[in-house]
Amino acid sequence: MTDTGGWRQVSGGCGAEPADDPRPVSLQWFFTRLFWLCLAPLVLLAAGLAWEQVHTVRARQTAQAEQLAAALVARVDAVLAARMAGLHLLAASPALDDPAQWQAARPLLLAARRATGDDVVLTDANLQPRIDTARPADAVLPPLHSAALRAAADRAIANGQPQVGDLAPATSTT
Repeated sequence: MTDTGGWRQVSGGCGAEPADDPRPVSLQWFFTRLFWLCLAPLVLLAAGLAWEQVHTVRARQTAQAEQLAAALVARVDAVLAARMAGLHLLAASPALDDPAQWQAARPLLLAARRATGDDVVLTDANLQPRIDTARPADAVLPPLHSAALRAAADRAIANGQPQVGDLAPATSTT
């Protein structure tokens, strides 16, 4: 190897290299770069696994929410079916066939109120209440005037099935 003005020639080599390297590579620089080069794939893998875990948890929570909603709907349907069966039982009572005997059916309606926890109102075809389990037997009952109630009464008369609904419109507190 010979020195020729700042360039080293290597005999038998292919070319020349600069003799003075402006920045020598230190071990600290080398190991820092090696550390980050080795750590980068692990960080990317951890981020990917975390992303997958989040999606798995969300999917599980969505499935559980759907199951809970289906169970709630089934429970509400079962309760409503039981109440409708009770109303069918009341409607089948011979005491309700004759309007003159409706007051005799009041104990039956009060028993239905105790069983379900809901008040029962028996009205005629003109929506004039005849029995309301929420009021005393001798109370004067005002007529019910509502398009929704009229539609429900018409459906009940047309198909012979009891109808369920609110007697009073909901009040808004806003």
